[in-house]
Amino acid sequence: MKLLSFVSFDGIPFGAPLAAVEARGAPNRRRHNRRSGAEELWFDRVIFRFDEHGFSEASFRPPSEMEINGECVSQDALLTFMKNSAGYYEQAGFAIAPALGLMFDLDELKWATAYKRGHLDRLMKPPNQAPGPTPTTGMSASEPPPRRP
Repeated sequence: MKLLSFVSFDGIPFGAPLAAVEARGAPNRRRHNRRSGAEELWFDRVIFRFDEHGFSEASFRPPSEMEINGECVSQDALLTFMKNSAGYYEQAGFAIAPALGLMFDLDELKWATAYKRGHLDRLMKPPNQAPGPTPTTGMSASEPPPRRP
């Protein structure tokens, strides 16, 4: 298994159409449409997800060894490898390495997810970023309330 951050996962370029994964010839176990409209192809160790722009993420069970950006990383060393990358943080039970486009489930240590550029940013925000709009007011928690006339 080979990851080139933001470029490709296991030889499939991020942004590739679903047909590119199907063309690999390996039989998928399941094809699934999510409520969001995204499609998924399930294989034994990998779930490929597609949005309106093509291949967007791959959730996978890390093998005993994999290649990440040209470096051989063992399954046991994956979390340490991620912690040593720029911008690493943990949030909501996940280890997140934005520089690698990689997220690791700390509760379910058997799954990781690789993302295309920008996709992870839409899902998780580092804890040091300013809070976004609150659902009830639409205002940032750091903004003062508007003045009443």
